Amino acid sequence: TLSLHDALPISAASRLLAADADWTVLGWIRRDAAGAGTLVSMGGGARSLTLTADGVLVASSGGTAARSDIGLEVGRWTHVAVVQAGGG
Repeated sequence: TLSLHDALPISAASRLLAADADWTVLGWIRRDAAGAGTLVSMGGGARSLTLTADGVLVASSGGTAARSDIGLEVGRWTHVAVVQAGGG
């Protein structure tokens, strides 16, 4: 089990960081309390999945960010997936 204090780091040497790499991050998230933090970090933060204090997921890659439309509820399991196809 990861908490907001235990981000999942992926090495900068990983093939996932190539500009043309396709990748998917998915999992179940349950917020136990309000709070913000990094869930997944690749290449020292070049690509990341973070959670804002109001429960909004933010996926960032190469200076571009996408935000979820709604925040995750405290105490409720939610399935999330982030996909990057064709390097963008």
